[in-house]
Amino acid sequence: MYFSSEWLKQRLSSISDRQLQIEEQIIFMTSASDFLVEECYAICLELLEEGEKTGNPDLCGFALLGMSYYHRMHGNMEKGNALESRLENLLPEMKESFPTAIVLQMLAFNYWSVGQRDRAFEYAYSSARMTEKIGGEGRGWSAFQFGVFYSDMKDYDLALENFTKAEAQSAELGLVYQLARSRSGIAGVHLGRNRLEESLAYNRLALEGYRSCGHQTALSRALNDLGVITRKLGNNAEAETYLREALSIRELQKYVPGIITSQMELAHVLIANGDSEESGELLGKALALAERTGSKQKIAECHRLLSELYKLKKEPWKALEHLDKFHEVRSGIAGEEASNRIQHLQQKFATEKSRQEAEIHRLRNVELKKAYEEIEEKNRSITDSIHYAKRIQRALLATDSFIARYVPEFFVLYKPKDIVSGDFYWAAAGTGNREQGAHLPDDANAPRSFYIAACDCTGHGVPGAFMSLLSFSFLNEAINERKLSLPGNILGYVREKLVTSISDDGQRDGMDCTLVSFDDKKKQVAYAAAYNAPVLVRNGEVKELSADKMPVGKSENATPFSTFTCDVQEGDVLYLFTDGYADQFGGPRGKKLRHKNLLRILGEINHLPLAEQKSVLEERHAEWKGDLEQLDDILIMGLRI
Repeated sequence: MYFSSEWLKQRLSSISDRQLQIEEQIIFMTSASDFLVEECYAICLELLEEGEKTGNPDLCGFALLGMSYYHRMHGNMEKGNALESRLENLLPEMKESFPTAIVLQMLAFNYWSVGQRDRAFEYAYSSARMTEKIGGEGRGWSAFQFGVFYSDMKDYDLALENFTKAEAQSAELGLVYQLARSRSGIAGVHLGRNRLEESLAYNRLALEGYRSCGHQTALSRALNDLGVITRKLGNNAEAETYLREALSIRELQKYVPGIITSQMELAHVLIANGDSEESGELLGKALALAERTGSKQKIAECHRLLSELYKLKKEPWKALEHLDKFHEVRSGIAGEEASNRIQHLQQKFATEKSRQEAEIHRLRNVELKKAYEEIEEKNRSITDSIHYAKRIQRALLATDSFIARYVPEFFVLYKPKDIVSGDFYWAAAGTGNREQGAHLPDDANAPRSFYIAACDCTGHGVPGAFMSLLSFSFLNEAINERKLSLPGNILGYVREKLVTSISDDGQRDGMDCTLVSFDDKKKQVAYAAAYNAPVLVRNGEVKELSADKMPVGKSENATPFSTFTCDVQEGDVLYLFTDGYADQFGGPRGKKLRHKNLLRILGEINHLPLAEQKSVLEERHAEWKGDLEQLDDILIMGLRI
């Protein structure tokens, strides 16, 4: 199939049977509706007229769906929704047929895009059962659809299984466009797993397919994906080129959902480049379009990126405002799904519930019930406040995009025990001061050193979170205001501030910490370690580095912190961690994992890409912990030199 109206006319002229002609038109429109928009709309008008004359509800239903899609693409949501309502009323009359199966698939995508996942799966399964009976290319599209859904849910195993199934079925039938879409899906799964080279290879295969069949919208999708991949590979200039080309094609096609996506991705690259003006304009346009089309997933992502933008602009309250809106929209998506299930259960058990309520009122006196309700309300208020504190704490942590500027390959495994955490990680860049022994060059234009720390404050939960906020603030002061550069001096400053800031009540509050400084002109790292020693792994050989046996806080030993140095080679992995992972109880005897076993695991997995190392560590922790409660906050960072 080549995507042009001339190709379709020639194809139809070679078919004498009208039913086969209709199927050919539907197949064409299924793939071309987001590209040859006006041509497909004209076909829909013809099919609707024919369906009404012949009394064919299947044909009318497909035509109404195509017309609804047309108006939504052009931002006319009111008319699109009205046409879809007509279609919904017609559904009970539609029979098992190829047009009906395609209608159910498209409705499933529509509901998925607005966050109604339960309803989306309901239609998708109905369509899959139908296409399995009918056969043809509908089976491949059903498998592709489930691949998209599972990919969005981050269930990459099921996503890959369905995309691979779609790839095999489309290759068997010689369907070039469907084959290319399936490969785009596989590329997306590899991208989600951070297997960038595999994603790049599949995306290039898909790009060839789109070029061979002339589908401009799909071509723009592949270019957009290339932009995302090259951004993740650290080539922002190439990513910007791909994304601008994708956005140009989508604007020419007036493909609104694609325009929103490309605007967001391009803004993401520009934020990383420090361009706050154009990125702000792009996100403003993307958010307006997303709100107009009702795409909750994209509304949420716009707010997340706006939060990143305002952090770049050093406007923390605006950053927090957009982060709050991001969580609100995401919660709404999950809430709608839960609401549908709850409503069904409420109807089913309404009588039983009323009897239970009557029994509760009979058994409990008024005073007891009132006290219970007051306690419940206070607990809810406290929990809500802690959840809000969690958003603030998370907003202060170093972002992946910031760390990636200085350490291209890394992972952060961060699992708080409670809602908020006493463990935190921190990163900053600074030229520092010329204190004695500083390892920075004297040139005022010298590259900035990069600092990264893994810290474990006294306690966990709310007390630990308060300590983490104080420590976070004092680390920033040491770098940005005092212009300190030696890690030992930085920890010394934080210790001094913590000791003088916390009242002397006999408690020795503070933190254990590993703070590393990378000098981008030397194959050497400098670090300070308060109890928590960093670990260097080279070719599977594990080396635990030195540390000072004192905390960053009040203690009997108040000597200055040492600034250690360590020679490194390309490919070395430096691990920073707190004690939560090693102290976890579990295993067959319910014992602690222990520090030496953590070091053994790090040596075993050192050859893996860091994203896979994180997954292995998560799996090993879950396997060791079993049904036991998580003992402490967990933080492990891996940094490839």
